[in-house]
Amino acid sequence: MNNSCQPIKHTWYPISISRNVNKSKINTVRFNSKDYILYRDKNEEIVFRNRWCPHRGADMSDGILNQDCISCPYHGWEFNNSNGNIHSIPSNTLKNVGRCNNRVNIGRNRYVYDDCDLIWYYYSSDDNDKELSCPITFPDLKLQFDLDSFHITQGEIMVDSNWINVVENSIDPSHPNFVHENSFSDEDYTAVKYIEPPMFSERTHIMKSVCEIYHKTRNNVLLDGLNILKNRKLPNTIGKIPIYFEMNFPNITSIKFKRGNTTINTIVSILPIDDDCAKIFWYFAQD
Repeated sequence: MNNSCQPIKHTWYPISISRNVNKSKINTVRFNSKDYILYRDKNEEIVFRNRWCPHRGADMSDGILNQDCISCPYHGWEFNNSNGNIHSIPSNTLKNVGRCNNRVNIGRNRYVYDDCDLIWYYYSSDDNDKELSCPITFPDLKLQFDLDSFHITQGEIMVDSNWINVVENSIDPSHPNFVHENSFSDEDYTAVKYIEPPMFSERTHIMKSVCEIYHKTRNNVLLDGLNILKNRKLPNTIGKIPIYFEMNFPNITSIKFKRGNTTINTIVSILPIDDDCAKIFWYFAQD
């Protein structure tokens, strides 16, 4: 991967929508040009580790989940869910296979956290054995973005761009005039004025800014997509509204604005896939 596109270490990255990960299915995740498997064990704990079997390189996403282990689809080797150690080798008559653990291990479970309907991975090193034992505290996104007071629609989308470009786009105040002209901005009036220029806090790692842009008060998305707004009286004239940009460095951003009495907040978090691809996990929230 190009060094300029390398994920920043000691940071939380989204890897999946929570409801998509369960005990009966092994999901795949690509992060930083490497492949992983993701599933829940019998206790609903999340397992996130290397995709390829260390024996013959078989695809463990085709493996079988049973009790406390995942078994390889090629030779049936079983690896412990908790530590990745070899548990059983069906073709081996030796009773004790523990001595193989230093040589045959599928990789330790990586640091993950289930919050805000997403599963997050704490990235600290490319080498499993050197990952930090005490990752930093996960940021309280519900408190930061006031998510508990919103009705939320959630989804994900792949984009053909590296993750740095996606982050830059998400906090760019000029793109809404063209990309989001059917939701809250106006492509005919493209002037953007900073009310509060970008300010970064080294203590919280949060950057905030406020811009003023023109908007269309009647539009397809809000009136057709959100039925709750159909019965509300909105002005027909073109006007200006403040747009609040907030970024939790380096990969979580929020764009928030008000339409009449309704607050709308679009929150995106970004997963680096490789040099040419990223995945956006998004919330569309309105009160």
